[in-house]
Amino acid sequence: MKNERKTESTTQGADEIAATSELGAKGTGNTGKGLSKIDNPVDLTDFRKDHILNRHRAGAGKGKDECPANWSDERILHNISDIATDPKAVTGIGKWNSPYAIGVRDGVKIRVDFYPPTHPHHAGKISTAYPPRLK
Repeated sequence: MKNERKTESTTQGADEIAATSELGAKGTGNTGKGLSKIDNPVDLTDFRKDHILNRHRAGAGKGKDECPANWSDERILHNISDIATDPKAVTGIGKWNSPYAIGVRDGVKIRVDFYPPTHPHHAGKISTAYPPRLK
């Protein structure tokens, strides 16, 4: 299944800062309001599930940006999939002509990167996702 995304060309970095401001996120971490309820979990991460969880779940220890410790694997994958299909997500084009979407779930900003439209096997599918640190 391909994720159909409407994107605009952007320069990486400055647009992420603008996206953070537009979304009202102040970085990663739970806002203390508690976690939202997930009635019907969705996972569109396909074969990239292990890559995402092994590098970006809390405590992965890979030196990568990590999801909050109180997020289960199911919540991580659902929130990523939810942002990937959210028409209100801030979208753009990153390096290698790869589309991305940025959204906030449970007070945490998440960036979802997709394979570029020219990829021979995985065009438009999720390639990775993580809560980017503010730099």
